[in-house]
Amino acid sequence: QNVGYYSLTTNRLNEMMWALYANSHKGFCLEYDLSELLKAEEFKSRYKIDVNYNNKPPVLKKKDFDLIKTDKGKSIYSKKGGSKSLAWAHEKEVRIITDKIGKNNYGPDALKSIYFGVRMDDKQKEFIVKNVKGNNVKFFQMELIKETYELAYKPY
Repeated sequence: QNVGYYSLTTNRLNEMMWALYANSHKGFCLEYDLSELLKAEEFKSRYKIDVNYNNKPPVLKKKDFDLIKTDKGKSIYSKKGGSKSLAWAHEKEVRIITDKIGKNNYGPDALKSIYFGVRMDDKQKEFIVKNVKGNNVKFFQMELIKETYELAYKPY
């Protein structure tokens, strides 16, 4: 009830991520400067956690609870909020855990680039470019490499 999770990936070229989370390549991907995104302004705490993929969920131990005062719960959040089944390892997920639920603001330098999906509608792309242009954000178009299942990108 008091923790917000923001899920990210380290791999913009992962076809499965585009299929699952970007509406079968009809959406877009945001690239952030993680150090800017992590700058805490209105938060008491904000953590970056690399998700661990395992066969079994982690078990909280007494030492995790003993650390609450010194690490503000990071040990517990890392174990319970930073673990997933091995089946999801392809995501290469990073999570930001905050003490604020819902919309979290970030500074103007946090957003670096926007990648448009292979099948994204041109009107939607132009709307985004029009509304984001001038903020030092770069735009890229994703494309399928001919005769492969691999993705690449080029400047938009």
